[in-house]
Amino acid sequence: MSRILLADDSPHAQRMGERLLRDEGHEVVTITDGDTVFVRLPDVDPDILILDANLPLRSGYEIARFVKESSFYRHAAVLLTGSVAEPVDEQRARETGADGMITKPFEAKALLSVVGPLAVRSAELRELRPAGPPPPPPGEEPKFVSGAVEAEPEPEFAADPEAEGGSEPQLAPLGVTAIAESAPDPVPAEVSEEERVRAAVTLALDAAMPQMIDSLTQQVLRALHSK
Repeated sequence: MSRILLADDSPHAQRMGERLLRDEGHEVVTITDGDTVFVRLPDVDPDILILDANLPLRSGYEIARFVKESSFYRHAAVLLTGSVAEPVDEQRARETGADGMITKPFEAKALLSVVGPLAVRSAELRELRPAGPPPPPPGEEPKFVSGAVEAEPEPEFAADPEAEGGSEPQLAPLGVTAIAESAPDPVPAEVSEEERVRAAVTLALDAAMPQMIDSLTQQVLRALHSK
């Protein structure tokens, strides 16, 4: 199956996404901030990146742009995620070249129905990837060898003769918005009361989790010491 890099600073989103994807047989690496994504990209070499658009340190938008502008990584599909409280900016997502957007909390059917086709497409594009080392993260100085700058070549993917004259279908399964380069902004779907409540509860749990862990730890320690 596919290697998936899931980057989100919400522990709940990480646990939910990882469980759903691993149950389908995917290999999942979870990361909490954008800087670490760039550190892990070469060794993970993902087929799909699922990125919180508002990641700390380096945003999902910045990572998506880097991936899609790189000949080494552009085979990888990119899904940007956001919540009801912090939605994905569709215009910025389109400009980065991202493949789609999905709203948290993750719904199993919506997430898996888009990951499957993206995994197949990514595997096909990987076969066309040019040889060469992965590029350095943005902002990293290029290496100098004997006084010359060692620059990454940027060859294009080989053309697929069967795809000549064809157009790739847009993926828009349940709950997932595909991003078309020239498509007009869609009319936002009305958010249900259940989705608003679920999002609010998720945010509250994430915020309260450290205090709950500390409180339970102290209670367990007191119980142990009282025996």
